[in-house]
Amino acid sequence: MLVCGIVIPLLILFGANGIITGTPNNNSYCIGELKKTMKVQQSFIRHALASGKEWHMKYTLVANALNPNNKQFQDVTSTGELKASTKMRYTKSGKTEVFMDEHDVFTVYADERVLMRTRPPKGSLAIKDEFFESLMQDSIFKTYQLISCNNVPMKSAGDSVTVRYELAAKNSKKAPYTNIVLYVVPTTMFIKKVDVTFNTLMSKTIHSYSLTINERNELKAEPELDHVKDHFFNKSGRLKYPYNNYEYKAYN
Repeated sequence: MLVCGIVIPLLILFGANGIITGTPNNNSYCIGELKKTMKVQQSFIRHALASGKEWHMKYTLVANALNPNNKQFQDVTSTGELKASTKMRYTKSGKTEVFMDEHDVFTVYADERVLMRTRPPKGSLAIKDEFFESLMQDSIFKTYQLISCNNVPMKSAGDSVTVRYELAAKNSKKAPYTNIVLYVVPTTMFIKKVDVTFNTLMSKTIHSYSLTINERNELKAEPELDHVKDHFFNKSGRLKYPYNNYEYKAYN
């Protein structure tokens, strides 16, 4: 369901508890703070849903990826949006939209004018912890080492102080990423930016990405449909405008 499957998991579950300054000499403190931030952000998402609101995020992604036409690596910029409510999930990346509930996943490819319907994975609406627990628990530090955590100015964060965490792979031949850098605005418990460098031994089509979160908040929930399919079909079972002019593909 999530666009940029690697990017978004890294993003949405980090926050911060106060300003941190550190060096490799006091990594244990910084590592402890990283583990705390994961729990803080998880509670932020859960609070939005438990209070009957929507969790919302907008982001900008700059990926250094291989252009299949000229076989050159170049930066490609895209924007995206995520929404989560108790019954549904929504993702938009460029002109591609994904709507999901516990019954269906509808993917809208506006450029190709294609509407695809598939089945969601079991438990797809749950806020899963598995990725984040494995990311921030001791196991990650078997693969990565925290080489710095310090306060840095960051223009894109309004010239405010941010905390910069940098992790590097201990063995560059086995890790999926050689380097991960996170920028956190501690006063708002807000991760502003994530920079990731991919292992070229494992990724042949993308070198790196830089993802900036432009907005993250709780929104007043809009009246929800009983089923996400009602967004696309009328009571007669026919596709609504503009999807009635799309090619419809059902795989469920």
